Amino acid sequence: MGRMFREGGERYFSLEYLPEKTPYREKHIKELYTYLISEIKTGSFRPPILLGPSGTGKTTVVNKTLQLINDKIEGILTRNFNMMLVNSSYSAIRSICSFVTPVPERGLSLNEIIEKLYGTLEMEDSIYVIGLDDVDELLRKERGRILEILTRINEDYGAYRVFPIVVVRSIKPVYALPDHIRSKIGGLTLNFEPYRASELIDIVKERIGKGLRENSISRNAIEAAALISEEIYGGNAREMINLIYKSALYCERKDLNIINVEIIRKVFFHEYYKHIKHDIRDRVKANLLKMIVSMTGEDSYIITAEEVDSLIKEITSSYGYKRDEVLKHIEELINRRYLMEDNGKILQLFFPKDLF
Repeated sequence: MGRMFREGGERYFSLEYLPEKTPYREKHIKELYTYLISEIKTGSFRPPILLGPSGTGKTTVVNKTLQLINDKIEGILTRNFNMMLVNSSYSAIRSICSFVTPVPERGLSLNEIIEKLYGTLEMEDSIYVIGLDDVDELLRKERGRILEILTRINEDYGAYRVFPIVVVRSIKPVYALPDHIRSKIGGLTLNFEPYRASELIDIVKERIGKGLRENSISRNAIEAAALISEEIYGGNAREMINLIYKSALYCERKDLNIINVEIIRKVFFHEYYKHIKHDIRDRVKANLLKMIVSMTGEDSYIITAEEVDSLIKEITSSYGYKRDEVLKHIEELINRRYLMEDNGKILQLFFPKDLF
């Protein structure tokens, strides 16, 4: 090990790593921070909602906002909890409370745990800002009981000390909540759109610079990983980070010095297109794809319009297919997401050269 990563560089590809810069999400951080501070000062609160698909920066925004609060204001406790790791509101409240004060493994009712939590916050004159990250399933499973509990704490004790942040991938579980719960949340809603390929490149730049050795990944490989993550994974930054990380591990195992486009294709194909040979049964499509794969270099993924024209001529002469028939099959391959198209160029991002 050590050919690809800098000393300790693997940690920069961990999902727990909090980047110094947050491209395209600074506005969200500012809005969430401003809202929380304003609500804390006024002593009234409706939990904000952060809404968007996986890998669009919601967790990072919550963590960066909580970090900002810690840096600027004393007497506020902050914690972001992954709600996918809990199976009930009871276990969620236990985790939330345990960060503030010890909770016995057994023997306490939910009300006793809440009483213990609020009592500690009151004694220390503290505010507790809580991220409920990926809370979709828990909301569906228990019809929002976790939100009912956390919003009632403030009402029951007469002072606002607990400030939850709702983080969901879909708005559906929020809309499905009972009216009396839904009416208490959504004072601020921040929408997170999927990243475009160009944005994904900016997002991973810091991780690559800190985590990988200099010149250990080509520019084309970064672009290919971004295009794959936009097209196949719906603009998910986590998937791009993971793809580059696994590609670096692959190079380490194979004793290679650089991640090129072909390495990205190999790693991606192993994860995603495992059964492609069985999927393409049409001989024309199979021959076309075989030729396209063979004509892309180790560090290239673009086939120009001129090269496409040359490809069509070659396959029509070699196999006796008609030009219109070949064009139709190329279009079908693009529609089936085996190829991509960009301004008259075909992009061969998905299949390694040793596929056929």
